[in-house]
Formats: sequence, C-alpha cells, structure tokens
Amino acid sequence: MAFANDVITLDELRERMAEERAREEAVMQQLAQLGQPDDHPARRLTAQEVIEFARELRAKWSYFEPEHKKAAIQTGTSKNSSTPGL
Repeated sequence: MAFANDVITLDELRERMAEERAREEAVMQQLAQLGQPDDHPARRLTAQEVIEFARELRAKWSYFEPEHKKAAIQTGTSKNSSTPGL
C-alpha cells in the first residue's frame, strides 16, 4: 500500500519484505521447535473440543500480533502428517 502510494521506495519495500520474511521464518522455527511432546501423543480432537478451542481463540484474537495471527492461520490450515484429517 505504501509503495503503491509512493510513500516508500522500491528498495525500502524490498527491505521491509526481507524483514517480514525473516520474522515469519523465526516464528515458524519457534513453532517447529515446540512440536509435540513425546509424553503426550497426538490424538484427534472431538467436535466439541474444536468448537471450544475456536471460541477461545476468537475471544483472544484481538490481542494477537499480526505475525502471530498469520502463523496461527497457516498452522491451523496446513496439511501435514501430524494433523490427520486436515
């Protein structure tokens, strides 16, 4: 938006995009490090548990930083072997 309105230069846009990519990679690495603890094997949530989680997430959503919202959405919608059925 700022670039389209000539508020920042192309070089500034590239710098900001590189910074954003670095922040995103850092968040994704942190999420990967959290992983699933070995002493608590993954299990499928019940429909009621998913609904309750969504309600709690919605209530707290406005407190999240934009990059955390992005990570939550990407993590919750990604297809991988640790989340069967998604």
